[in-house]
Amino acid sequence: MRLLSAALLGAAASLPAFVRASAPTDPAEAAATVPAITVPSVFDAYRPYRDADNPTWQELNQAVRNKPAVSGMGHGDGDKPPGHSHPDHSKRGAATP
Repeated sequence: MRLLSAALLGAAASLPAFVRASAPTDPAEAAATVPAITVPSVFDAYRPYRDADNPTWQELNQAVRNKPAVSGMGHGDGDKPPGHSHPDHSKRGAATP
């Protein structure tokens, strides 16, 4: 118990020194010291993006140009599902039965 009382008394005696050291200074005082602040850069771990060995847009256009064209959106003669009753729009102007 004596040891605890001595420790508390010693802490209480040194408390005013800590309070004075951490007391905020007046912001209007021009001679006030300001602690140095170090802020890490957000770009410290930055790695620039590197494209893989992908083809250029010219090569992609050439590859698409060389492919055969696909007709329509799947509404060719053989693409109709069974029981499909949608009229054939390829015969514009013709009367529908």
